[in-house]
Amino acid sequence: MVKPGFAEAVTCVWWDINRCPGPSNADVRFIGPCIKTKLEKEGYFGPLTINAVGILTEVPHDLLRQVNASGISLHHIPTDIDGLASDLFKWTWSNPSPANLVLLTNEPIFYETENTLFRMGYNVDRCFLGRCLMYSVECAVLGWKEWMAREQDSEVVEVEKWREEGEADLHCSTCSLDIQSFESFMTHLNSKEHTLEELEYYPRGVAAARRHGTEENVTAIQTTLKRFRERRDGEQRFKYFQKKLNLYY
Repeated sequence: MVKPGFAEAVTCVWWDINRCPGPSNADVRFIGPCIKTKLEKEGYFGPLTINAVGILTEVPHDLLRQVNASGISLHHIPTDIDGLASDLFKWTWSNPSPANLVLLTNEPIFYETENTLFRMGYNVDRCFLGRCLMYSVECAVLGWKEWMAREQDSEVVEVEKWREEGEADLHCSTCSLDIQSFESFMTHLNSKEHTLEELEYYPRGVAAARRHGTEENVTAIQTTLKRFRERRDGEQRFKYFQKKLNLYY
């Protein structure tokens, strides 16, 4: 349930769409309404926004189109783990406490981000859809499926007009750009200029960007970028779990 003093505060849902994808056969139009219905049951009545955030170039194009058309904003981040955390903290700049943050993710490293936001005075809910979201992608899909079925069966969920006002945002954190149309957004994310910009977020990415500067094959640049991402994420997880182990020994 919502904490005292936070019921009418702004609420922002951050959906880690890479790690917690919805089930493939789900009607995406129901995700926003189901989330809003559950929030209201738990006492959240303030303005609501839902952001699907992640490395959006690794999410199927058609799924992103449906998600955005349903009223959910799309936020592309240049780096996986620290990119999402960075977007969360940027959001706090224009949304001071009291405010509510709902995190839909199964990434354990975000516990540290959650604790920091809590100390900053925010109400942070990480178990909104149940703990089954928090173990693996497969468990996340199952959690979405079971939860949406319960919400839709419990009462009639209105698909239309779950957003109170405004259009869903299309934001590229890499380039600090807000883009108006979905097709323009996806064209930007898959452009050579954008991909080279993302390479520079990684320790050896600047040199790689220079090497790829004359490369016309964007797919080849994206392959290099993916290797950098995987290496960085692996290093971050190793450091996180090593730190946890050191606390026990």
